[in-house]
Amino acid sequence: MTKPALPSSGNRTTRWEQRPRPADARIAGEREGRVRVGIAIDESPNAGGLAWRRTVTQSVTIASALSNAHDVIILSPDAETVAMASRLGASAHQVEPRGFGPLDELAQSRWGEDILRRLSRRVQPPRFARAMDASIDAFGIDVLICPSPGPFAARTGDHLLVTGAPDLAHRDHPEFPEFRRSREFERRDRMLRRTLPRSLAVLVPSADIGVRVAGLYHVDRDRLVAMPPSPAVAPTEAPAPAPGLQVLAPGNLTPLGNHVLVVEALAEIRRTGGPALRVVIAGREMFPGYMDTIRGHAMACGVADAITIVPDVTPNSLARMIDESVFVVTAALDGSGMASAVDAAARHRASIGASFPGDETIDGIRRCHPTDAGALARLMVAAVADRRHTDAGGRRAHEYFDEASRGGAEALRKTFDDYAHLRMRWSSPSTWSQR
Repeated sequence: MTKPALPSSGNRTTRWEQRPRPADARIAGEREGRVRVGIAIDESPNAGGLAWRRTVTQSVTIASALSNAHDVIILSPDAETVAMASRLGASAHQVEPRGFGPLDELAQSRWGEDILRRLSRRVQPPRFARAMDASIDAFGIDVLICPSPGPFAARTGDHLLVTGAPDLAHRDHPEFPEFRRSREFERRDRMLRRTLPRSLAVLVPSADIGVRVAGLYHVDRDRLVAMPPSPAVAPTEAPAPAPGLQVLAPGNLTPLGNHVLVVEALAEIRRTGGPALRVVIAGREMFPGYMDTIRGHAMACGVADAITIVPDVTPNSLARMIDESVFVVTAALDGSGMASAVDAAARHRASIGASFPGDETIDGIRRCHPTDAGALARLMVAAVADRRHTDAGGRRAHEYFDEASRGGAEALRKTFDDYAHLRMRWSSPSTWSQR
């Protein structure tokens, strides 16, 4: 199967790759200098262990890819995050952000910013709405990478940004209760509008999401860098044999997790006399009462005896459950679906995922419509019947995500190389070799 082209800093990189360079690479490095890059991690391990682990792992991957050409440090207000990044081999530091007060909120509106700009002509006020700028100045950061849009990205204005757009679930499914509570839709949309258009590059998990981000948030497609999420589990070189007929359905326990589809597919398999599969639904309950919804639906469909819900999942327990499963079902309607597929691929397990027409096709991952339980049931039966093909799909998915991750990191490195060259237009020659 032909793999889809991944968006990168393609046209823009090609344009700047034609620039004249000194013949001596050492002289070129001295002239262009090294960019001081900070990678900001907003997530806390208490907010969601798997998402936090993925962000830390991806940040370390980016730092490793950039470190040969540029100076990279990881910044976080959380001591455990700093310790984890350090254990993985990155240079990490704890940063204490300044408080965010009413005047900072005022400065984030267009008219409020105008008022404070007029005030600054007479006095020298603090950098309102720039709480993070003051905190990272001590580290000499030139460009700040924010893998996920959060406080670091929203409260940084004086430093150049590289921002991530993990998914567009709030745009795809505004009718879901997750986005109706506490004005979550407005919060997400406002955050992306504030950060993406002014970013040096935008990290997106896939080509399809990148195209939609460019259209919805006015981002130049040349600034898109496709980089799939990093796995929350430790990768393995060879798959462990699955001992039985267990199927894993990971993902946050919220309506967007779409676990009801898996329950309905299991009921369809039982109704048609298919294999006696057992489904393990594993994830953190992030929507009150959703576990009871799944249990009630399973009882109504007559498959409660074949479903186990595991609400507390760690990276080690997730890896064990993946190894014990024939394949993984990723029915989620948000970005956690691809994240679960990446986790499965890291352990060489194939995935069956929910997909709308037009979504990116990934080698080694079967797809069905997110409301078609019958199609999912047929895919699950086929995956069990042809274990050799299923195992081969896991290996192909492993290779696909590994290649896509390396390609994204390389595209990001080229972005910083280009910026280092352009910076000579406004920086002093005395600083070119000091970074």
